[in-house]
Amino acid sequence: MDKSWIDESNHTSSTYLDGVIQLLNYAFRGRDIDSVVYCSCWTCLNRAINTRREILLHCIRYGFDPSYRVWTSHGEVMGETSTSTEDRQRSALWEDDLDMLMRDCAMPDHLGEGINEGNTANDVGDDHRDDNNRGWRQMLEDMQNYLISGCKKISRLSFIARLLHLKVLCQWSNHLVDLLLELLRDALPDAVILPKNYYKAKKITKKLGFNYKSIDACINNCMLFTGDDVKLKSCAICRASRFVDGSPTKAAKKMRYFPLVHRLQRWFLSSKNAASMCWHAEGRVNDGLLHHPADSAAWKNFNRRHPSFASDIRNVRLGLATDGFNPFGNMSVSYNIWPVVLVIYNLPPWLCMKQPSFILSTIIDGPKGPGERIDAFLQPLVAELKELWSTGVRTYDAVSKENFQMRAALMWTISDFLEYAMLSGWPTRGANACPNCGMRTHSAYLKKGHKLCYCGHRRYLPDGLRLDRQSFDGTMDFAAPTTRITCTELVEQIRDVPTTYVNDDLITQHLAHQSRKRRRHEHEEV
Repeated sequence: MDKSWIDESNHTSSTYLDGVIQLLNYAFRGRDIDSVVYCSCWTCLNRAINTRREILLHCIRYGFDPSYRVWTSHGEVMGETSTSTEDRQRSALWEDDLDMLMRDCAMPDHLGEGINEGNTANDVGDDHRDDNNRGWRQMLEDMQNYLISGCKKISRLSFIARLLHLKVLCQWSNHLVDLLLELLRDALPDAVILPKNYYKAKKITKKLGFNYKSIDACINNCMLFTGDDVKLKSCAICRASRFVDGSPTKAAKKMRYFPLVHRLQRWFLSSKNAASMCWHAEGRVNDGLLHHPADSAAWKNFNRRHPSFASDIRNVRLGLATDGFNPFGNMSVSYNIWPVVLVIYNLPPWLCMKQPSFILSTIIDGPKGPGERIDAFLQPLVAELKELWSTGVRTYDAVSKENFQMRAALMWTISDFLEYAMLSGWPTRGANACPNCGMRTHSAYLKKGHKLCYCGHRRYLPDGLRLDRQSFDGTMDFAAPTTRITCTELVEQIRDVPTTYVNDDLITQHLAHQSRKRRRHEHEEV
């Protein structure tokens, strides 16, 4: 049976509905109309039983489990035919992904110009590749040539890419890959050409675009040595040395940045992925319930405020998440790194929160976290986001077979309360710890407990409780409830905050003042 409908993003299309009905006919063969079987929707996952009508409604509302390819819970037997079909589908997916990457590599400046309907990766490569780019031509030959002559299961480039993928998944060392390649060269015929070691294999896939930018940073997280500051040997703010022990090559701290624009463009180079990027507008069931961030008030309010951005459903909505962790898994080692991850909310829920859909944007090295100076490490990402918001980039859409101006917006950030202070710039500890109340936070310092407590909650209670002395601390509360900070008030509060550094002692004094411990006499003692 044809099961390609499982990957359909539109749950109300005729193809998807016919596929679900095909499953139901297969599962309910020889059964009564009131019988129940396992439900294969994305929510139930074959763990709950329902009637035929309920299963159909669940599959329309929540979608079908994409991993459920062999219907063993509904009577299908996993045999040789089904297994070979799964292998062919998996191999086809690998080749489709490589085809997408090759077409991306063939584009001039990654804009997708000159791609016409019906062109394959080879056609585009013949039209647009640079004759002087030997690496790209060699990669094209590796994709066209099969690993073993006469065996059309896997190409040479696909084999190398999958081998490197296994290295990451299984955490193989470089030496282990070298030994494995040496064993394969001895076991396979001489006609099979394999790279000698991991270094050679990595060079073959380098043109696929899996690269990053390594940027030196100040050891105290003050600034990045990029742009006009790339030649500096010491920090312009704290004067700390850029290098370790005076070495002109080994930086004291590094940041790795993965460019965003090209990775967003790749989502539209595959017809399947490009259709999923429009799911929030075309495939979402708008029944008044909250199934997706597109159903939220924030999303709808953003569309009302920016109608030009919302007019093209292909424009990308992003979320940013970050947190620190210890990469060594040893709590006795005080070392942590901070990844910054972007989430694409155009995708359906069963795709946007999956690991392959996450976009790793930045990796901030340790040994300590960036703290409130994380904004220095977000400068490359902010620059690209500004470009994507203001002008956008020209991108090829594989569904419409045309180019469009892709724009992107950062809708929100995801973090715990401690990281919220880093991303927003507002402290979540101290006298003014409430982000909503701001400078109007009601706090008091406990002289005996040596801690801050946050009072004033009675202002939100009815008048009778606000005037009740006996039930509380013997006082009456006449304060009015606080309101959320407006944009005008926020701009007024941060108007005098320095946003650029200069080579004088004022900034150094400002940073030293920020690092001082809280003075207890500044708070009210109770």
